[in-house]
Amino acid sequence: MKWVKRACWAAAWGAWAWCGVGLHRELPRDWAPGLRRLPQEFVGFVQDAEIVVCRGANDGKEFQSFDARTGARIHDRARIAVDGKTGIVSLRHGVGVGVHFDAWLKEPRADALQAFDFRTGEWRELGAKQQRIFDVHRQKPWIAVRLENGEANRPRVGVFDVHAGKTLGIWESARPPEHSVDFVNDCYFDGDDELVFFIVRNVPAERGATGVVQRFEHWSAAQGSVGKAVPLERVYYRSTKPAGGRIAMMGFAGRPDAIEVLDHHSGASLISSDVVDLDAGGQRRTFPLEPVLSPSGRALMGRSNCLWSVDERRPIWKGSQSAEEVLFANAGAARFGVREDWAQALGRLGVRSNRWTFAVRDYDTGAVCYRVWGTGPASNDFDPGVRYALLRREAEETGAEEPEYVIVDSAPNVNWTFIAICQLVLALPVVSVWAVLRRRRFSEVEETVTRG
Repeated sequence: MKWVKRACWAAAWGAWAWCGVGLHRELPRDWAPGLRRLPQEFVGFVQDAEIVVCRGANDGKEFQSFDARTGARIHDRARIAVDGKTGIVSLRHGVGVGVHFDAWLKEPRADALQAFDFRTGEWRELGAKQQRIFDVHRQKPWIAVRLENGEANRPRVGVFDVHAGKTLGIWESARPPEHSVDFVNDCYFDGDDELVFFIVRNVPAERGATGVVQRFEHWSAAQGSVGKAVPLERVYYRSTKPAGGRIAMMGFAGRPDAIEVLDHHSGASLISSDVVDLDAGGQRRTFPLEPVLSPSGRALMGRSNCLWSVDERRPIWKGSQSAEEVLFANAGAARFGVREDWAQALGRLGVRSNRWTFAVRDYDTGAVCYRVWGTGPASNDFDPGVRYALLRREAEETGAEEPEYVIVDSAPNVNWTFIAICQLVLALPVVSVWAVLRRRRFSEVEETVTRG
């Protein structure tokens, strides 16, 4: 009997400790005091560095880097054209890729792509003219760029190292049949160095009509062509960035909103709007509208506030109607951000005030990583490698119309006082039961002594 009682007490205090761990994760945290105000138009923070990249207020092509803590300028202004799909800014790798604008003004033929390093201020010319940039590798400083077509109008794609300024390899499509035309609709990195090509072929059909055939091809910068082409049974409108050997395809069978996740090595369908309603029970998102796969490829965020398990074909997290809204769900990110409106969640019990919390959740499980007061950072980047966040705060000066933007540490401060108070409240029932049993035991002992 003694060991049964001890086991019960151990279970009670174990549950109390487990509640403390849950409170540490679930309770809202506070942002640290602001380090400094942002002097110019914000672009983002370079990952794993104390660098903030800003854009010139009067020139959208002008970029400058500053020390996020001291505000010291790291390099002189750099003017680089990154408009549309012919240029990109990769904060993960700390580079901007596009046309060197000042050099182009002096010599209009100087339209070769160049990579500008936001850490050092150095330029590196790439062996490609201004073309569409398809994708950026998640881990390595590589980009995939459309090149001029080769012989017989065959599409080509080049892979470049933007830190070293080297060409890693060039892929060229097989020659299409006569009167047919191939073009690369999308191209993405997946895995270590594998490239996935979504290729569309226009073929002549009867009565002058044009038929469309689509396929996947795979290519490695180290090994060359990988496997055979994978023909697609359906015609899709477009695709999204793959992950874990899977790719989300959009628009088929006359349904622009239809979504299907395929194994891009075999073409097998893993989950589709035809089988399950991917928007069931979730509030339609306002931004971004495109579906997103988690970095592992195991979870899919559709066009609603609902995270689906691709393998099990079931929701693993679903936002409450009107109370939880997914604001930021970016391809390649390990986390997404959800704004929580407690006035809506509590209904009539809710206080009529603009009181929100912002939860950062894991993309594979939907679990809360941390929660903060407010509507979330304006920097919209929750990767653990990003050291800072940008907050939008109303100006403190009386009568000021414009809000100010403040740089803070990306890791919010845990409110240990609040957790301690909650733990004390949770401990009261256990302590009260212990006190009652203790008092009863003393009473029994006193009664026994009195009788004796």
